[in-house]
Amino acid sequence: MKFLTLPLSMARLSFLLLLFLCSLRGMSQVTAMITADGEKDMILRTETAQKEYVEKAYALRVGVDDGLINGRTYFPYHYRSKSKPLLFFEKDRTASISINGRNYKNVFLHYDTFTDEVIYPEIENKHAQGLYQVSLNKDIIDSFVLFFNDDTLTFRNVTVNEAASAGIPSGFYESAYDGDIKYIIRHTSAVHQKNGIGEYFYSPIGYVDTGSGFTRIRSNSKFIKLFGDRSAEIKKILDRYKINVRKANKNQITGALILIDNQ
Repeated sequence: MKFLTLPLSMARLSFLLLLFLCSLRGMSQVTAMITADGEKDMILRTETAQKEYVEKAYALRVGVDDGLINGRTYFPYHYRSKSKPLLFFEKDRTASISINGRNYKNVFLHYDTFTDEVIYPEIENKHAQGLYQVSLNKDIIDSFVLFFNDDTLTFRNVTVNEAASAGIPSGFYESAYDGDIKYIIRHTSAVHQKNGIGEYFYSPIGYVDTGSGFTRIRSNSKFIKLFGDRSAEIKKILDRYKINVRKANKNQITGALILIDNQ
Protein backbone atom coordinates (compact mmCIF):
# COMPACT_ATOMS: atom_id res chain seq x y z
CA MET A 1 0.00 0.00 0.00
CA LYS A 2 1.28 3.45 -0.93
CA PHE A 3 1.03 6.35 1.42
CA LEU A 4 0.37 9.88 0.22
CA THR A 5 3.32 12.01 1.30
CA LEU A 6 2.70 15.73 1.71
CA PRO A 7 5.47 18.25 1.14
CA LEU A 8 6.96 19.38 4.46
CA SER A 9 5.42 22.85 4.24
CA MET A 10 1.96 21.44 3.52
CA ALA A 11 2.27 18.96 6.38
CA ARG A 12 3.18 21.72 8.79
CA LEU A 13 0.30 23.83 7.52
CA SER A 14 -2.16 20.96 8.00
CA PHE A 15 -0.87 20.29 11.49
CA LEU A 16 -1.15 23.94 12.47
CA LEU A 17 -4.63 24.11 11.01
CA LEU A 18 -5.66 21.07 13.08
CA LEU A 19 -4.31 22.66 16.25
CA PHE A 20 -6.14 25.86 15.39
CA LEU A 21 -9.46 24.07 14.95
CA CYS A 22 -9.02 22.12 18.17
CA SER A 23 -8.22 25.17 20.27
CA LEU A 24 -9.94 28.00 18.44
CA ARG A 25 -11.04 29.93 21.49
CA GLY A 26 -7.76 29.54 23.30
CA MET A 27 -5.71 30.65 20.34
CA SER A 28 -7.89 33.47 19.01
CA GLN A 29 -6.12 36.28 20.83
CA VAL A 30 -2.65 34.94 20.03
CA THR A 31 -3.62 34.49 16.39
CA ALA A 32 -4.86 38.08 16.19
CA MET A 33 -1.56 39.29 17.60
CA ILE A 34 0.45 37.22 15.13
CA THR A 35 -1.69 38.46 12.23
CA ALA A 36 -1.32 42.11 13.26
CA ASP A 37 2.45 41.76 13.68
CA GLY A 38 2.65 39.97 10.35
CA GLU A 39 0.78 42.74 8.55
CA LYS A 40 3.03 45.41 10.07
CA ASP A 41 6.11 43.42 9.10
CA MET A 42 4.80 43.02 5.55
CA ILE A 43 4.15 46.78 5.26
CA LEU A 44 7.63 47.59 6.52
CA ARG A 45 9.22 45.13 4.09
CA THR A 46 7.20 46.58 1.20
CA GLU A 47 8.16 50.17 2.04
CA THR A 48 11.83 49.20 2.42
CA ALA A 49 11.84 47.37 -0.91
CA GLN A 50 10.16 50.29 -2.67
CA LYS A 51 12.66 52.77 -1.20
CA GLU A 52 15.60 50.58 -2.27
CA TYR A 53 14.19 50.31 -5.80
CA VAL A 54 13.71 54.08 -6.08
CA GLU A 55 17.24 54.73 -4.83
CA LYS A 56 18.80 52.31 -7.30
CA ALA A 57 16.64 53.50 -10.20
CA TYR A 58 17.58 57.14 -9.68
CA ALA A 59 21.24 56.35 -9.11
CA LEU A 60 21.36 54.49 -12.43
CA ARG A 61 19.50 57.26 -14.23
CA VAL A 62 21.67 60.19 -13.13
CA GLY A 63 24.92 58.32 -12.66
CA VAL A 64 25.49 59.05 -8.96
CA ASP A 65 25.72 56.87 -5.88
CA ASP A 66 22.62 56.25 -3.84
CA GLY A 67 23.85 58.57 -1.07
CA LEU A 68 22.03 61.29 -2.95
CA ILE A 69 18.66 59.61 -2.44
CA ASN A 70 17.19 59.46 1.03
CA GLY A 71 13.47 60.07 1.36
CA ARG A 72 10.05 58.76 0.49
CA THR A 73 7.83 58.54 -2.55
CA TYR A 74 6.25 61.91 -3.31
CA PHE A 75 2.63 61.92 -4.45
CA PRO A 76 1.84 64.86 -6.79
CA TYR A 77 -1.35 65.83 -4.97
CA HIS A 78 -1.66 68.95 -7.16
CA TYR A 79 -1.92 67.04 -10.46
CA ARG A 80 -5.37 68.50 -11.21
CA SER A 81 -4.39 72.06 -10.28
CA LYS A 82 -3.56 74.71 -12.84
CA SER A 83 -1.66 76.72 -10.24
CA LYS A 84 1.02 74.40 -8.86
CA PRO A 85 2.79 74.75 -5.51
CA LEU A 86 6.10 73.84 -7.16
CA LEU A 87 8.33 76.92 -7.20
CA PHE A 88 8.60 78.31 -10.77
CA PHE A 89 7.86 74.81 -12.07
CA GLU A 90 7.45 76.08 -15.63
CA LYS A 91 11.03 77.43 -15.79
CA ASP A 92 14.10 75.54 -16.94
CA ARG A 93 16.64 75.02 -14.18
CA THR A 94 19.58 73.07 -12.88
CA ALA A 95 20.40 72.58 -9.23
CA SER A 96 22.97 71.58 -6.66
CA ILE A 97 22.42 70.24 -3.17
CA SER A 98 24.45 69.63 -0.02
CA ILE A 99 23.47 66.55 2.00
CA ASN A 100 25.25 65.83 5.26
CA GLY A 101 28.16 67.97 4.10
CA ARG A 102 28.48 66.29 0.70
CA ASN A 103 27.78 68.32 -2.45
CA TYR A 104 25.95 67.05 -5.54
CA LYS A 105 25.99 69.19 -8.69
CA ASN A 106 24.05 69.24 -11.96
CA VAL A 107 20.93 67.59 -10.58
CA PHE A 108 17.31 68.52 -11.22
CA LEU A 109 15.11 69.55 -8.29
CA HIS A 110 11.69 70.97 -7.55
CA TYR A 111 10.73 72.80 -4.37
CA ASP A 112 7.19 72.36 -3.04
CA THR A 113 6.24 75.72 -1.49
CA PHE A 114 3.13 74.28 0.19
CA THR A 115 4.71 71.32 1.98
CA ASP A 116 8.27 72.71 2.24
CA GLU A 117 9.81 69.70 0.50
CA VAL A 118 12.68 69.25 -1.93
CA ILE A 119 11.54 66.94 -4.72
CA TYR A 120 13.49 64.80 -7.15
CA PRO A 121 12.06 64.55 -10.66
CA GLU A 122 10.14 61.64 -12.09
CA ILE A 123 11.81 58.23 -12.03
CA GLU A 124 10.59 55.40 -14.23
CA ASN A 125 8.76 52.69 -12.31
CA LYS A 126 9.23 49.41 -14.18
CA HIS A 127 7.05 47.40 -11.80
CA ALA A 128 3.87 49.43 -12.22
CA GLN A 129 2.36 52.07 -14.40
CA GLY A 130 3.33 55.65 -13.70
CA LEU A 131 6.46 57.35 -12.45
CA TYR A 132 8.09 57.87 -9.08
CA GLN A 133 8.97 61.20 -7.54
CA VAL A 134 11.03 61.38 -4.36
CA SER A 135 10.67 63.77 -1.43
CA LEU A 136 14.05 64.12 0.24
CA ASN A 137 14.51 63.67 3.94
CA LYS A 138 14.62 67.30 5.12
CA ASP A 139 16.72 66.49 8.18
CA ILE A 140 19.83 65.64 6.15
CA ILE A 141 19.72 68.59 3.72
CA ASP A 142 22.13 71.41 4.55
CA SER A 143 21.32 73.64 1.59
CA PHE A 144 20.38 73.61 -2.08
CA VAL A 145 20.59 76.01 -5.03
CA LEU A 146 18.20 76.46 -7.96
CA PHE A 147 19.81 77.96 -11.05
CA PHE A 148 17.33 79.67 -13.40
CA ASN A 149 18.16 81.66 -16.52
CA ASP A 150 17.16 84.91 -14.82
CA ASP A 151 18.00 84.22 -11.17
CA THR A 152 19.85 81.99 -8.72
CA LEU A 153 18.09 80.99 -5.49
CA THR A 154 20.22 79.76 -2.61
CA PHE A 155 18.27 77.93 0.12
CA ARG A 156 19.40 77.05 3.61
CA ASN A 157 17.71 74.62 5.96
CA VAL A 158 16.87 76.46 9.19
CA THR A 159 16.53 73.83 11.92
CA VAL A 160 14.03 73.97 14.76
CA ASN A 161 16.64 75.18 17.26
CA GLU A 162 17.97 77.85 14.89
CA ALA A 163 14.46 78.99 14.04
CA ALA A 164 13.54 79.33 17.71
CA SER A 165 16.52 81.58 18.41
CA ALA A 166 15.86 83.60 15.22
CA GLY A 167 12.15 83.97 15.92
CA ILE A 168 10.99 82.41 12.65
CA PRO A 169 9.38 79.09 11.65
CA SER A 170 11.78 76.27 10.78
CA GLY A 171 12.21 75.13 7.17
CA PHE A 172 13.90 76.17 3.94
CA TYR A 173 14.68 79.86 3.37
CA GLU A 174 16.25 81.63 0.44
CA SER A 175 19.19 83.80 1.45
CA ALA A 176 18.30 86.79 -0.73
CA TYR A 177 20.75 89.35 0.70
CA ASP A 178 23.64 88.79 3.08
CA GLY A 179 25.24 92.13 3.82
CA ASP A 180 25.33 93.99 7.11
CA ILE A 181 21.56 93.57 6.91
CA LYS A 182 20.22 90.05 6.32
CA TYR A 183 17.23 89.38 4.07
CA ILE A 184 15.65 85.93 3.75
CA ILE A 185 12.54 84.69 1.98
CA ARG A 186 10.19 81.87 2.89
CA HIS A 187 8.71 80.78 -0.44
CA THR A 188 5.20 79.64 0.44
CA SER A 189 1.84 79.15 -1.24
CA ALA A 190 -1.75 79.19 0.00
CA VAL A 191 -4.46 76.84 -1.26
CA HIS A 192 -7.95 77.91 -2.33
CA GLN A 193 -10.70 75.60 -3.56
CA LYS A 194 -12.09 76.35 -7.01
CA ASN A 195 -14.71 74.02 -8.47
CA GLY A 196 -13.60 71.37 -6.01
CA ILE A 197 -9.96 71.60 -7.04
CA GLY A 198 -7.21 73.08 -4.91
CA GLU A 199 -5.38 75.96 -6.57
CA TYR A 200 -2.08 77.09 -5.05
CA PHE A 201 -1.26 80.78 -5.00
CA TYR A 202 2.33 81.84 -4.49
CA SER A 203 2.73 84.13 -1.46
CA PRO A 204 6.38 84.58 -0.36
CA ILE A 205 7.20 86.00 3.06
CA GLY A 206 10.24 88.22 3.58
CA TYR A 207 12.22 88.69 6.80
CA VAL A 208 14.90 91.27 7.59
CA ASP A 209 17.54 91.21 10.33
CA THR A 210 19.16 94.56 11.17
CA GLY A 211 21.12 93.06 14.04
CA SER A 212 18.53 92.08 16.62
CA GLY A 213 16.86 89.08 14.97
CA PHE A 214 14.59 88.54 11.99
CA THR A 215 11.38 90.52 11.61
CA ARG A 216 8.72 89.88 8.98
CA ILE A 217 8.37 92.62 6.38
CA ARG A 218 4.80 93.94 6.70
CA SER A 219 4.73 97.67 6.00
CA ASN A 220 6.99 100.67 5.36
CA SER A 221 6.39 102.08 8.83
CA LYS A 222 7.39 98.87 10.64
CA PHE A 223 10.31 98.38 8.28
CA ILE A 224 11.61 101.90 8.97
CA LYS A 225 11.36 101.44 12.76
CA LEU A 226 13.78 98.51 12.58
CA PHE A 227 16.62 100.96 11.90
CA GLY A 228 16.21 103.04 15.05
CA ASP A 229 18.28 106.24 14.82
CA ARG A 230 18.56 105.78 11.05
CA SER A 231 14.79 105.74 10.51
CA ALA A 232 14.69 109.21 8.90
CA GLU A 233 17.27 108.38 6.22
CA ILE A 234 15.67 104.99 5.54
CA LYS A 235 12.32 106.71 4.98
CA LYS A 236 13.95 109.06 2.48
CA ILE A 237 15.35 106.12 0.51
CA LEU A 238 11.98 104.38 0.35
CA ASP A 239 10.22 107.61 -0.66
CA ARG A 240 12.84 108.52 -3.25
CA TYR A 241 12.58 105.17 -5.05
CA LYS A 242 8.83 104.78 -4.36
CA ILE A 243 9.28 101.42 -2.64
CA ASN A 244 6.34 99.81 -0.85
CA VAL A 245 8.04 96.97 1.00
CA ARG A 246 4.80 95.04 1.46
CA LYS A 247 4.30 94.81 -2.31
CA ALA A 248 7.92 95.05 -3.47
CA ASN A 249 9.59 92.10 -5.17
CA LYS A 250 12.92 90.60 -4.18
CA ASN A 251 15.00 92.84 -6.46
CA GLN A 252 13.38 95.99 -5.11
CA ILE A 253 13.94 94.99 -1.47
CA THR A 254 17.51 93.93 -2.20
CA GLY A 255 18.19 97.21 -4.02
CA ALA A 256 16.91 99.19 -1.05
CA LEU A 257 19.07 97.20 1.37
CA ILE A 258 22.17 97.76 -0.75
CA LEU A 259 21.49 101.52 -0.66
CA ILE A 260 20.97 101.39 3.11
CA ASP A 261 24.16 99.36 3.69
CA ASN A 262 26.15 101.84 1.60
CA GLN A 263 24.88 104.96 3.41
